[in-house]
Amino acid sequence: MKKHLSSLFSTLQGGARGGLLILALIASSSLWAYDFKSGDLYYDITSSSAPYTVEVTYEKWSSSSNYAGLTSATIPETVTYNGTTYSVTSIGDYAFRYCSSLSSITIPNSVTSIGDYAFYYCSSLSSITIPNSVTSIGSCAFFDCSSLTSITIPNSVTSIGSSAFYDCSALTSITIPNSVTSIGEYAFNGCSSLSSVVWNAKNYPDSDYSDRPFDDISSQITSFTFGNEVEHIPAYLCYGMDNLTSITIPNSVTSIRYGAFEGCSSLTSVVWNAKNLQDFEYLNANPFYDIRSQITSFTFGNEVEHIPANLCYGMNNLTSITIPNSVTSIGEFAFNGCSSITTPVYNAHCFAYMPTSYKGAYIIPDGIKQIAGGAFSSCSSLTSVTIPNSVTSIGKGAFEACSSLTYLSIPNSVKYAEEDDYENGFSSILNCYNLKTLIAPADFFGVDGDEEDYQDVMEEDFPYLPKKLELITINDGEIHRLAWDMIYASYKTLKTIDLATTTDVTIEEEAFKNCYKLENLMLPSQLEAVPYMAVAECVKLHEVPEKRRHPPQ
Repeated sequence: MKKHLSSLFSTLQGGARGGLLILALIASSSLWAYDFKSGDLYYDITSSSAPYTVEVTYEKWSSSSNYAGLTSATIPETVTYNGTTYSVTSIGDYAFRYCSSLSSITIPNSVTSIGDYAFYYCSSLSSITIPNSVTSIGSCAFFDCSSLTSITIPNSVTSIGSSAFYDCSALTSITIPNSVTSIGEYAFNGCSSLSSVVWNAKNYPDSDYSDRPFDDISSQITSFTFGNEVEHIPAYLCYGMDNLTSITIPNSVTSIRYGAFEGCSSLTSVVWNAKNLQDFEYLNANPFYDIRSQITSFTFGNEVEHIPANLCYGMNNLTSITIPNSVTSIGEFAFNGCSSITTPVYNAHCFAYMPTSYKGAYIIPDGIKQIAGGAFSSCSSLTSVTIPNSVTSIGKGAFEACSSLTYLSIPNSVKYAEEDDYENGFSSILNCYNLKTLIAPADFFGVDGDEEDYQDVMEEDFPYLPKKLELITINDGEIHRLAWDMIYASYKTLKTIDLATTTDVTIEEEAFKNCYKLENLMLPSQLEAVPYMAVAECVKLHEVPEKRRHPPQ
């Protein structure tokens, strides 16, 4: 049975006699910790029944090493004691503590764990290779191994304990394997020479601001490389690495959390290879948001398929962006606020960004399928946009705040999914105060969703709708109430309303109330009747066929 000091304290219960015995044992340094010795090493039996296992331990509890003078050690996979063969499965707590002469050690593939304080103050240990059987490295395992210049941590390791490499002052680089899901606090504190990190952790969980793995040494990191299997970059991972100048995001990454690169005050260059990273729902969820103004180079790799929403928002020192043709979708406002870009940004499939300084009319190239959300937002001198029939998707706020835009025709090829109707269609022309002509498919104006959604739209968006429309054409589809709200918003200026190609139109009483300037009203041929009061105040309206008017009751 193992006779650790902690065991003695728990078994020798209270009383003066027990206390005196403990003190006597400590004084004589006779607290034996091992069950047997084989070769140069001491072992403690951890399982006395099949499968028989032992761990490497120390001879007795002492303020100095039990392995005085030991310069190298080879731990065997098995040892035999009293006729029984045991598998060596761990290096126990405190095993080589204070072994200042130990410079090298060989660990077999049978070992699965390295215990707390296992190599504590092994000041001559210069390198170590941990086999791929090990799954955990204990707290303070290599504390103050001041000569340790390199260590290989295998992909089998899932946890690295707190202060595991504390004060390993000669360690210059570290590779975190893809299996690691836990790194304890202060794990690398005091590693004063550590400047390079290779991060392969595939799905390392998000941690609190105070639990950052490289907290104490963040300012000395000059190279941080992500491996090609990394899927998630956790919150605050590179926080405060103010000597980091560039970063490459591999194509395997699908999510990056807030603050991942916050405080990286020298970071100016980003290579983005993430193939399909999820959108950043909010601006401050963007990992570069805090340092957006200092980024001068942002390069997309040739395998990128989706550029997430808000990715480059506010990078006002970017002067150019090239989007590879591999990109087939772009999230909303991905490049808004990139005020130093002076030419339109697009590829064969997507129109991403129009500089806000653009003046006059613009023709979107044929073949473009998507106009990203916010693409033309705040282009205050844009007067008209010609959209080709190849376009099938227009994102939220695409033309928002284009205050000089007077003409907009959205082709029938553009489709709006039901969950996007209220957001993408209606919102794309908010604050277009001078829009006079709007031609759009019926579902641009949304479908009849639930009342709460509708009321939210009315409360948030209605005050910002165009109010100077003179012509509105609604094509191909069922007209819902948001279309009528659009008409109502411009009731003082509308001259022509063309609903001729719509279906399932129901003209309500007072549908065109106060449209005093309305001259032309084109309705679908299948519509049998128009309520008298719907057009009663349209004093300039050309004749509506009598058979399609209901007289007042």
